[in-house]
Amino acid sequence: MSKYQDYFDIDPRYFPCVDESALRAGVEWKAFFPHETFARLLTETERILARQNRFSLWIEGAYGTGKSYAAWALKNILECSDADLVSYFALHPEKLGNDLLTKLRGHKKGKIVVAHRYASSSIRGDRDLICAVQESVRKALDVAAVSYKGENTLRESAVAWIEAANHKAFFDSLVKSEKYRYAFHGKSADDVLAQLKGNGDVHDLMEEIFKLAAGEGITALDTDMKRLIAWLEDVIEQNGLKALMLVWDEFSEYFKNNAHSLTEFQNLASVCTNKPFYLVIVTHESGSLFSEQNPDWKKLRDRFHRAEIALPETIAFDLIAHALVKKETAKSEWKKKANKLNSQVIESRKKVAEATGVKEDMLQKLLPLHPMAALLLKHIARSFKSNQRSMFDFIKNGAGDQDVKAFQWFISQYGPLDHDPLLTVDHLWNFFYERGKDDLAADIRSVLDAYPRAEGRLMEDEKRVLKAILVMQAVGQKLDSRVELFKTTDANLALVFEGTELESNAVNIACKLVRDEILFNKPLGGGKTMYAAVTAAAMQNSWKKTASFSARIIKLHTLFKAEAW
Repeated sequence: MSKYQDYFDIDPRYFPCVDESALRAGVEWKAFFPHETFARLLTETERILARQNRFSLWIEGAYGTGKSYAAWALKNILECSDADLVSYFALHPEKLGNDLLTKLRGHKKGKIVVAHRYASSSIRGDRDLICAVQESVRKALDVAAVSYKGENTLRESAVAWIEAANHKAFFDSLVKSEKYRYAFHGKSADDVLAQLKGNGDVHDLMEEIFKLAAGEGITALDTDMKRLIAWLEDVIEQNGLKALMLVWDEFSEYFKNNAHSLTEFQNLASVCTNKPFYLVIVTHESGSLFSEQNPDWKKLRDRFHRAEIALPETIAFDLIAHALVKKETAKSEWKKKANKLNSQVIESRKKVAEATGVKEDMLQKLLPLHPMAALLLKHIARSFKSNQRSMFDFIKNGAGDQDVKAFQWFISQYGPLDHDPLLTVDHLWNFFYERGKDDLAADIRSVLDAYPRAEGRLMEDEKRVLKAILVMQAVGQKLDSRVELFKTTDANLALVFEGTELESNAVNIACKLVRDEILFNKPLGGGKTMYAAVTAAAMQNSWKKTASFSARIIKLHTLFKAEAW
């Protein structure tokens, strides 16, 4: 019997999370799908390059929205050849207009240098910040092969570092060593200082000093923020750069480590008002990083144009559909099978389409994902404390893993002719809970922990229904019940299992779970109820209230007896 993997593959260029390992693996920026929020980011970047807006950029968004991938694509768009730019826009004419393409091509006739840096947890002060910026920009200038790297400005920093009492003897021993003496032509530390302090060209000498520093791991030539800014401006001016950018991904930790020391960072961010040096920082939602009462927050916010990368259902489902690459040899056969499967989920597909604004034909492209499972996957990352689980991780990771049982495992084990061929909500359980529980937010885990307490008493169909109810309850709770389809009513439960062997029996099973006191009926108003599990926290709170009530009764009883006596 055929399996789903006989009909399609996961696009090998599809990375669920763009981090350092993905960058090292060569994540293909052209595979990035330019959704609406990214198109707005590109438009704002063009305005900045045109100097219509003189701000740095702050890219933010929730976990699992693809911020890092967006930042990587932005970097490459600004650096790529004209031919690559044109071909990328040609792939997405409905998302990226010709007007934006024309403007970007015009800007790229000038020289744009883009540095990229990942993570900021090691930046614990202004000195670390200055060294990191200088190191990243310096590498980008090398890659871009610009002729001038700010040697005249940096010579002051080199002089200050070499002259320091604890550095001079060390530097002298290095330049006289077998390794470096030929490069420095037998000079001593004093000879080097004399040349740096003179009025002559020090380009070649500074090159050798940089090579020595790199070879010996000397990352901190003594530069303050004022000197760093002067160096950046000097590099821009002398090379006639259209723009110099530093894209710094995973920047949230910087603010956590330096929340009360942001003055120098603000000075760096404000360089763009005079010269085209732009910081492009990437963080989680900025509202979670600062208190509105923090006096530095408004000042900092005003230095940046904030671009939110969001992932509405219309975009999320589009991205998954693009990741499922149909095999040429099986396209006609798959179309027949897909039509039959789609005929089994008419009502659930219609309801999800109505709730999200997604067209039904887009949902049809997500098979074998059940429409309700696809909707839950879109919101699943909100339940985690870190970017460990997302809909994209579910699609890409865990191939053949019996424990994770994610999408690739499912398509290797199931096929369109199986008696239960759809990936329904209960199939998310292992990925969501069994393999992800350590990263779950506490309130979410308290809901899902109801399952192991009841598992030993359940039949297989009961396990499936309970898993589905708990996942819906947990994600719905995280969204403050804003998504009506996540409310575990009889109607929604029927939608969850539409097209499966449990379609006609899921509600009866849920009622039995209530009778067995594994679930209870929670009032919704208007005479409606939904199924819910009692969480450990709720039980503890209930016990406290009961205990408190009992204590009051005992106290009143004692007082009554005393007065009666």
